[in-house]
Amino acid sequence: MVLVLAAFIGLWVTAPQWEAPLGLNHPGSTPQVYVYLNLTLWQFSGPSSCWAGSVFSIGGTVPLNGTFHASVALPYPGGTTGAACTAETIQVVTTGFSIQTSNVPVTVAPGQSGHLWVNLTAPATPYNGPLTMTVVTASP
Repeated sequence: MVLVLAAFIGLWVTAPQWEAPLGLNHPGSTPQVYVYLNLTLWQFSGPSSCWAGSVFSIGGTVPLNGTFHASVALPYPGGTTGAACTAETIQVVTTGFSIQTSNVPVTVAPGQSGHLWVNLTAPATPYNGPLTMTVVTASP
């Protein structure tokens, strides 16, 4: 037993010493800086029969200058009858973010549901807070 213990201690002392778990603390490395979005706020404006007001969706964590994918469900607001509703344009309000791509316009027929998404470039400086976007809607 003493021989096994001595062998174990000998191996422990002579083994290479590991850095932090997964080698994340390399001397001289700089920490990654992120943009923290606690939520996404979608502000809708247009005809009252379409999506009016504000809707919240999840936020996320993105590296500086990284891409953030935001999306929101668009259920038809008027039941199974009426005119279709369209999310025509989208604009980002939060400073530092810019739109890369989006699937607007999104038209939702009575009794149906749609999905609006946008890919945004995060700012080049740290940010912690909400992401706010405005969506202009229309109904023929």
